[in-house]
This record gives sequence, C-alpha cells and structure tokens, in this order.
Amino acid sequence: MSAAELFGSLVGSYEESILSGRMSTLPSKPISFISEIGVIGIGKCKPGLKCPPHVHLAFPAYFYELPDDESPATPYVGSIDLENLGGLIVADGEDEEDVKRNWQGGYRVPHRGQLQIVIKNPSKTAVKVFLVPYDFRDMPASTKTFLRQKSYAVSPTPQTTPAAPLSTSVSSSSPPSRLGSTNSERMRYAIHVQFHSTARKRLYLAKSLRVVFSHRAPDTDERLRIVMEGPKEPKYMSGARGLCGGNGGGTRTPSF
Repeated sequence: MSAAELFGSLVGSYEESILSGRMSTLPSKPISFISEIGVIGIGKCKPGLKCPPHVHLAFPAYFYELPDDESPATPYVGSIDLENLGGLIVADGEDEEDVKRNWQGGYRVPHRGQLQIVIKNPSKTAVKVFLVPYDFRDMPASTKTFLRQKSYAVSPTPQTTPAAPLSTSVSSSSPPSRLGSTNSERMRYAIHVQFHSTARKRLYLAKSLRVVFSHRAPDTDERLRIVMEGPKEPKYMSGARGLCGGNGGGTRTPSF
C-alpha cells in the first residue's frame, strides 16, 4: 500500500480518520516497527492450530501533528501487509521461500481463539500487546467478516461517575462514538482484523491488519476502556472465494 493510498484528506470523525489513515495533515516520516502475530486456539481444534508458529512482519507506522489540539500528536498508525509478505522476518534456521510458499495469502487460525499481536519498536522492545478474543465457529464457507478492538484512555474527572466499564461490545451499525474527541476519553489503541473463510471452511487472517498504538505509556491516573466492534447483520458477507488456497488456490482477497 502506497503512502498516497494510506493517507488522504480528512473523512468522517477523528476515530475513523485515524483508523483509516485519512487525516487532514501530512503524516510523519515512516518509522519501522515489527509485528509478532500469533494465536491460541480455544476448545476443539486441530493440534497444529492450537498454538501455531508466530509470524514476524515489519511494517511502517506514521503519526500526525495536531497543532490545535491539547495532545501534540496522534498515536502511531500502521498497516501490516498479510498478503505480500514484503516485511517478512524469518527466524534463524527458517527458509524464507518455504515460509512464503506455506503462507497462501494469510495466517491460518482456529475458528475460536485469542489473537496475540505484539507491536515492537525498532529496538525490538514490545510497546503494545493486542489480545483479541473471537469465536467464528458458525462462519460459513467462502465468507468474510471483521473485528475491531478500540482502547480508550479514561482520565478521572468530576463527571466520570460512575466508572466506565472495562469492556464493551457494540456493532458496527451503532451510532458513531464521540469518545475519541472528548477531553476525558481519547482512543489510545485500536486494531482492525479481517477474517476470511475459504471454500473448505479454513479460517485465515487475510489482507492486512490496521493498528493504532500510543506514542507514550498511559498516565498513572488513566485507565483503559476496551470496546469490541463487528458487523451486526449480516455478520458474515459472501465473496471470499478463491483466497488463501480455497477454490482454486488463489491468494487475492476481495476488498471490504
């Protein structure tokens, strides 16, 4: 994905703009980060999917200056390419061509589990760990869906009573949230994950992961409120044929 595709004019709310990388100001120079992608299978699943090998992918991240805002800059924003493996980092003893041959256009996961996406800075120090539980045991073949997890930093104020819940689930058709633009709550972290089910009902993370992560640790008086989002109805959309080795073995994935 080119910078022109990733960054465009301001569209919609602050949250949607930062998640899509479409801000009104120019992005910073790219900063290289490393993602470590893994999953833990829950319940009955094939032994090879209970805890499959982690994959390491480098990706560029950007931030935006906000001169008229109380916060001087946005969190980092990046897109992790799961399709072309341009940023693949192979472990010692691994063969890069073998890894790419077995990839088939996405990272295969069990139908129920918890994703673990670790973001590391150029010094290979972890700066964020995304833990994303999911359950797609009812997902039909040749369909696709998504999950989005947002974390808000909540600063205690006289109006913050009662305390906000630690976790909330909403559908993508809910009214747009204004929490990302208030002084008491600001989106600090987010991850957008696309799931594709092949014609053989194999489940993959595919296309890309979009991540938003903070440039600093939360203040000591802040707490994080987590919101999970996904499509309401229909929960699953058709159009995943021919990807990730399904129905012809192609690796191209349709756009959302």
